[in-house]
Amino acid sequence: MTSLYDMHVHSESSHDSTTSVIEMTKSCIEKQIKAIAITDHCDIQYYQKLNVLSLIEKSMNDVENARKFYGDKVKILKGIEIGEAIWNETHTKEILENALFDYRGTLIFVSHDRYFLNRIPTKIFELNNSKITVYNGNYDYYVENAVTDEKTAQEIKKPKANAQNNS
Repeated sequence: MTSLYDMHVHSESSHDSTTSVIEMTKSCIEKQIKAIAITDHCDIQYYQKLNVLSLIEKSMNDVENARKFYGDKVKILKGIEIGEAIWNETHTKEILENALFDYRGTLIFVSHDRYFLNRIPTKIFELNNSKITVYNGNYDYYVENAVTDEKTAQEIKKPKANAQNNS
């Protein structure tokens, strides 16, 4: 039998949905969907008068509650969709960093922002030639301890050296 997955839905914590996480989870169970990813918006433009952090926290709590009641029937993943970062990058990053700094669950994210990668993660996963290597530390720890080919090592360290030369 083919398994069904829905990997991008918004809950009532997003500006474009009115459906609760519990309602979505029940619907998945009824339709025999095996996994769902709640990827609520973190768009500053829609929430200027609201506390964005409280909406993210509400969304995370809603997912945790749904996992407690239905986690044995459907896998529930949590993500945050940042849609305005291009227009208001500094403010969006600040909100996201503050929301994630004290979060004690598991998060998987992709970023090219070295400051962010030094502040938030406690582990770095390197995917190289279909092999995953785990580094227990932030980005600086990864750069110092990564066992990669020489060209990759030079590419990783080059921007850091250039930044130091420019200061």
